[in-house]
Amino acid sequence: MSSITQPTTIITEEAIKTVLPPTLYRLTEALPKTELDVIIREARACEDALEKEIELLEREIGIDQQSKKRKLNDDGNDNCTANSNNNSPEQLVEPSIAIPLLPTPYQPGGGAINYLEDVQQILGTDFSPPDRYFTVSALLGRLRIPLKLPATTSAAAAASAAAASAGTTVPKSKKEELEAEKKAKQLRLSFEKQQALLTLDQNEIYHQEHTETTTLLALWKRISSHRTSAVFRKPVNPLEAPGYQERILFPIDLSLIRKMI
Repeated sequence: MSSITQPTTIITEEAIKTVLPPTLYRLTEALPKTELDVIIREARACEDALEKEIELLEREIGIDQQSKKRKLNDDGNDNCTANSNNNSPEQLVEPSIAIPLLPTPYQPGGGAINYLEDVQQILGTDFSPPDRYFTVSALLGRLRIPLKLPATTSAAAAASAAAASAGTTVPKSKKEELEAEKKAKQLRLSFEKQQALLTLDQNEIYHQEHTETTTLLALWKRISSHRTSAVFRKPVNPLEAPGYQERILFPIDLSLIRKMI
């Protein structure tokens, strides 16, 4: 008997947008305020760097910048203060980590300039300002699948894709159709996983206080004995992960969770 293939449900952009706000809230709900402040400052600095690179690219193709309205923040000041050199307590201190594969402005601790100042460099690199900021890149990595974000591609590959799309449409081969179906299925499964996590988070059993520790200890033991939990059983060694303690202000591991229980 031949098996009947079930059609893959198409996940629309509207459906993805419905899970975005609650997913973002779930990812940040348990973070201490200090870490949230770091995320906000890094996001603003990253946005500022992206705007500067976009301005360079627009100037290169002849877009008149004088005709564009400058964005103002709620105080009426320019929203481009992320690279100020003041020594106020709110200034983000970046770890001194050298990553040779990244252009210097994209390296954590790479200096006051966090964007590329040359158009050819911008077009010739696979990286972008978010790669400099741990919290921004980590958040985008977590949301890449549920938000249907494209994978990072080189400028050459992007140019080839644009050139191909400008020509005649080539019919997809059987292999390409199978690959597209596979990706659609992965997207659907990821979307359903996000929905399931949001549903679980609304269940009161995950928010109730426990009067005794038997259930929590049993759950902790089950998690700690999982085959993939080895890396989370002890605190991160700063010698093995330089800059970790500077970024993660409130590190936690399974041994600490056990003590808290």
